Amino acid sequence: MREGLLAVDLGTSGVKVGVVGVDGALVSFAERRYPLIEGGGPGWFEQDPREWWRASREAMHEAVGHAKDTRVIAACIGGQGPSLVPIDANGEPLANAIIWMDRRTESERRAMSDRLGSEVSTYSNIPRAMWLRINRPEVYARVRQFLQSWDFIAYRLTGTAVASSFVGATVFPPEHLAAAELDPTRFPRELVMGEVGGVVTAEAARDLGIDAGIPVGGGVNDSTATVLGGGLVRKGLALDLGGTSGGIALAWDTRVGDNGLTAWPAPTPGLFVCGGPLASSGRALGWLMAATGYGPHDYAQVERDAATVAPGSDGLIFVPYLAGERTPLWDDRARGMFFGLTERHTRAHLARAMFEGVAFSVRHIVDTLREGGAQVEELRVVGGQAKVKLWAKIKADVLGVPVVIPTITEGAVLGEAVLAAVAAKRFPDLATGAAGFMKEAARFEPDPANADVYERQYRVYRELYPRLRDLMRA
Repeated sequence: MREGLLAVDLGTSGVKVGVVGVDGALVSFAERRYPLIEGGGPGWFEQDPREWWRASREAMHEAVGHAKDTRVIAACIGGQGPSLVPIDANGEPLANAIIWMDRRTESERRAMSDRLGSEVSTYSNIPRAMWLRINRPEVYARVRQFLQSWDFIAYRLTGTAVASSFVGATVFPPEHLAAAELDPTRFPRELVMGEVGGVVTAEAARDLGIDAGIPVGGGVNDSTATVLGGGLVRKGLALDLGGTSGGIALAWDTRVGDNGLTAWPAPTPGLFVCGGPLASSGRALGWLMAATGYGPHDYAQVERDAATVAPGSDGLIFVPYLAGERTPLWDDRARGMFFGLTERHTRAHLARAMFEGVAFSVRHIVDTLREGGAQVEELRVVGGQAKVKLWAKIKADVLGVPVVIPTITEGAVLGEAVLAAVAAKRFPDLATGAAGFMKEAARFEPDPANADVYERQYRVYRELYPRLRDLMRA
């Protein structure tokens, strides 16, 4: 019987669960969706942690059930964040989770920053806990622990509360808790991802069909897990995150974080993850399909149509700012467009221009990295965008670097499997596990014949936003 790793990615729209062999092969996969709760106030976004658990439990049960002749030896959960769950003494949620999309706590974040004399990150959960203390004191009074999203699911498996994150990160810094006037006893002990946070209880084991007592490794946010799953363990390797929003992560040996870029310590020592998120590169395909009459699952047809159009889309350029833009513009009021539209353009042209426009947004980040002294040797693509081979080819031509599609495109699931393997001591460290699990399914080399047309189109693309920014705001 083969050994397997139970890996869970608790996303914003749903949960994905894989059983991954210790050889890095995907044995089984399942997913479930859950709703987003909007309203209650301007910029409020919540989710019900009970729905997270229901969906996770069902998906884990299915994935384990389909993993024939495989014995799960460890588990790990990662996912969306910063998202905060308050639980009572019995481990039950006291309120909906305030999730990462929520914007209600900006005043709390600013108040903390003023008291500390330094900026509190927008990726901190502490302003959310502060908001509950101020606005829902009856809930705060009953809180036994505040948990991150992935730690809540791990708690359901182990009965042990922890706060897990990447190396060098403190989830709930004591000085920040003091600035927010929060009781430090309501926050769990912290550990580094991949460390054992607890073991599966007998009750959870019976429910899921796995062995009791197996280790559950500390998880991490889905972006960091995806970096691990993409095997970014060497300088010069880059990853297209390819999710709903998308983004670029480059492994580099210095922190390149100026000019709108972000940078943070990589999961492996001595490297930084440089680049940043996009706003809607992944969702652009679904939007185009709905807007132009494709069926919800006609991905192959979109790709076939786009392939009939020559590179450059006969002068048509798509700007993918459908929900504003993040890296490197950071402008919520940026807007998308088709530029250069004429009567000769067809639905196939719109499709090709959409693929090319997203590739241009990726190059914008890559060019900004290059201006900071970094270089991209190879781009790996995971997530939904990896399912469209033409898209990968276009990115190779636009960026001028090879583009690789891995055998497992669910990057966060694979990254959590790496962490589970480290918790089970099947790898000596994260770098060894990530390098071993990353396997190449397809490679696309840039075609020099397309370089000139894409260079011309890209230069126009880069001019559109600065020239039209004021009109976008009007």
